[in-house]
Amino acid sequence: MRFLSAYMFPNWVEKFNIELMDGEAGPFVVNTVKQAMAARRSNMMASKSKTEKDLIDLMMEALDEWTAQERGNKANLVNEENAEVILIGSLLQFFLASQETTSSFSAFALYHIAKDPDVQERLQREIDDALARNNGIFSYSLVQEELPYLEMVVNESLRMYHPSDLERVCVKDYTLPGSDITIPKGVVIQVCEINCLLHEQFSVLFYSKVPTTVLHRSAEFFPKPETFDPELHFGPDSTFKREGGNAAFAFQPFGQGPRNCIGMRFALVQMKNTMAHLLAAYNISLSPDMMDPDRKIVYKRWSISWDAVGGIWLRFRQREHTALAPSA
Repeated sequence: MRFLSAYMFPNWVEKFNIELMDGEAGPFVVNTVKQAMAARRSNMMASKSKTEKDLIDLMMEALDEWTAQERGNKANLVNEENAEVILIGSLLQFFLASQETTSSFSAFALYHIAKDPDVQERLQREIDDALARNNGIFSYSLVQEELPYLEMVVNESLRMYHPSDLERVCVKDYTLPGSDITIPKGVVIQVCEINCLLHEQFSVLFYSKVPTTVLHRSAEFFPKPETFDPELHFGPDSTFKREGGNAAFAFQPFGQGPRNCIGMRFALVQMKNTMAHLLAAYNISLSPDMMDPDRKIVYKRWSISWDAVGGIWLRFRQREHTALAPSA
């Protein structure tokens, strides 16, 4: 609820000093990152190399660059200490955004994999073949480059259960065509499925005009929008892959453009890695309760993400034969 309040009523959260994290969690994260940055500065060395930098290296470079540019700028209202806190906040948002996505949408993907034995068998064959070419050991390049069908499955899951809706700040007063509704400059606009309009004093406006679900469930871009079909919707011959296809912009689980989700790539790597490891070692099936043909997944109404009421229950049975190396 605290994170939902931050999205819906940011002015109130700031006014009443509402903490988004438990008392000890926030200072712990800030102090941990500051200590890591201080240790690297004192050692005068990068974490890996000049060409391979992790997130803390990039944060330190951004802070140094900002400090050099803003030093002596009296008009600047953000001092160096505050800039450091802002960067740490971006790091925290990076992990929070990707963690929620990974847990929720890996569950939905595994649900459909468990429901469709053909999809599961094809995935396991692809994973086994890739492991056989790599001595039974997973690597970043294996997961990212050698498992195309897994990428289709992940994309299809994100199409049907997208992580979030679009959110942008209005940069100038704008009157919606054909109405007397004016969006004031500075208001945060979230295009979602909640059909309501909040007063400008809340600094947030919800307007259900083009929610992401409408795009993702449109037969114009995805031939069987209500069916989980990775090959049809994201295969080599799909509308999404076809050169010049409009579906390239209709599919936006993490948004589009330079301000898309900060945790997108990290979330995708986590989802692929999680499913690849699980499918390499286990056969997955639905629990008896989930096998009821009349059972429908019902989503929590006011969740900021897609969460199933009652959860998703699966069974994991270890595979008799696996291509994993013994130590993997």
